[in-house]
Amino acid sequence: MATEVLPRRSAELIIPILDLRNESLKECGAPGKSSPCADGPGLMHQEARARKIGRLVGRLIENNTAAADRAIIVLLHYDVGPSEAEDLLTSAIGRGKKRVLPYLLKYRDEPPQIPGRSYPESMLNDREFQRAMFDHAIKEIKDEKSRDQQ
Repeated sequence: MATEVLPRRSAELIIPILDLRNESLKECGAPGKSSPCADGPGLMHQEARARKIGRLVGRLIENNTAAADRAIIVLLHYDVGPSEAEDLLTSAIGRGKKRVLPYLLKYRDEPPQIPGRSYPESMLNDREFQRAMFDHAIKEIKDEKSRDQQ
């Protein structure tokens, strides 16, 4: 597990998102398995949490602080929803070299610990998917830099 601890300001931005995702896992189980959230109240709870996650990710993306830059990169490791993952990746690339490339390189292989939380491994994206997202963002940012120098 990670030895580095995510700074408090960045952690405060992602803990509400990850807590909601963790609630979904506890109530509904891992994706792809038989779930009590297929219909009825469980489904309504799941959908409500997904909407909240979407809003929180949207607010994070609109936040232009260094803490948000780091938080966005760390969230690339977690399964927060397919459209949210795409939005986070697009935001990371758009923030550019000076703002996020150091975080992409630092956290590429392993996410930091979230202070005061211990989330299950099942909340992480598949390792190959994580690597693909980080590599894509790094390549896009470096390619943008080389285009700017031409």
